[in-house]
Amino acid sequence: MRLKTMWLHWSIAGITAGLLSVAAKAQLVPIPISQPVPVQPPMTLLGQLRPYPECGESCDSKEQKAERAEALKELGVPANYFEEVRVVFEDLDGDGADEAIFTIDVDYANVVLAVLKQKEGRWYRLPSPAGFSCWCKYETSPLDSFVEIAEWSYSFDKAGQPRRLILVHSSGGGTGLYERRVEVFALEGFRLRKVFADEEEDREFPLGDKYRLKHALLTFEGRGDHRALVIHRVDLAGDKEDENIGPEQSWWVGKSVAECKAYTWSSSDFSFVENPVETSEYCRANHAPPSTNKSQHH
Repeated sequence: MRLKTMWLHWSIAGITAGLLSVAAKAQLVPIPISQPVPVQPPMTLLGQLRPYPECGESCDSKEQKAERAEALKELGVPANYFEEVRVVFEDLDGDGADEAIFTIDVDYANVVLAVLKQKEGRWYRLPSPAGFSCWCKYETSPLDSFVEIAEWSYSFDKAGQPRRLILVHSSGGGTGLYERRVEVFALEGFRLRKVFADEEEDREFPLGDKYRLKHALLTFEGRGDHRALVIHRVDLAGDKEDENIGPEQSWWVGKSVAECKAYTWSSSDFSFVENPVETSEYCRANHAPPSTNKSQHH
């Protein structure tokens, strides 16, 4: 199934807000909460983050600074300034009501995710599990590559299954090193739960003449009740002169698959579990399929 890049297809009239920030020196972690806390409605929070229309981005009054800081605090962002914010509305759990998903780029490196859920006319910020923030300084556009929404269940009547999934891509690295991890989250009631995780990319370019590359391509396959999360793993090693391997290149497309596994949804565990039967069904190809996931291109 084709993964849906939510920022392109589900943003509200392209709503964004850009403000100057102070460069952070370490990863920001969402302000911890142990249970849902009431917050203002999403569009109210967004309005507090945007510049006043009568004076544009140049206006930075004391009142606006206070409103901005309060809105960021309600969203769990430990900062007073930010670069850009995006909000989308999706029904994650299939209860017929949309959740509000905020992604905030604090300083072109730190990105923070917050999910708001409505109950009886009130909005609440949900506790953020580990993985809802990233020091994504190695990404060209971290706000575009950090979060995706993927369809999972097509029926509102399926108990114990999420309607949609949140895919979070966090990365890190250093001299000659780059790694990226994908974590999949689902909403159960007022709790965000991690339902799958894997190392998505691992690139090593030592000071010598060799390189080592690993990639795990995550796709959702099948239709209706017969669906699976499938991982194709590709490994590649060689001389630096052999191929032009760059961060923007999908080097793994068409390469031989070193390992393939399929995972199906377990309602009792509320997570994806490895399924050997489905592995034999979905892992017949000898080569990695082309990516349908925009976040895998950096």
